[in-house]
Amino acid sequence: MTNQPYPSDYAPRPRKDRGVALVLEIILGLFGLPGIGWIYSGKTGVGVVLLLCTLVWDIIAIVIDIVSGGFACFITVPVNLVVVAISAALLGGYTKQHVELFGR
Repeated sequence: MTNQPYPSDYAPRPRKDRGVALVLEIILGLFGLPGIGWIYSGKTGVGVVLLLCTLVWDIIAIVIDIVSGGFACFITVPVNLVVVAISAALLGGYTKQHVELFGR
């Protein structure tokens, strides 16, 4: 009896959509959930770290906003937007580098 591979061993993985990954990262990131696009892209570790760090940052930001009477929102909200923009830009670069997962 030979050790024949199963046909599923050679089945290609379906490609993921670059646009879906970026839309998930941007839209959900704006609602406080950056990292979902990374998880969709297969980089689960990066996505989970982003989600956890954002959760910690949000708690800190809420405390700072309350203590400052809301004035810190002029700092914390732009910081959140910059984080989403950087994460989306890095994800876009990742999807372009990995054509085996996302195509051209």
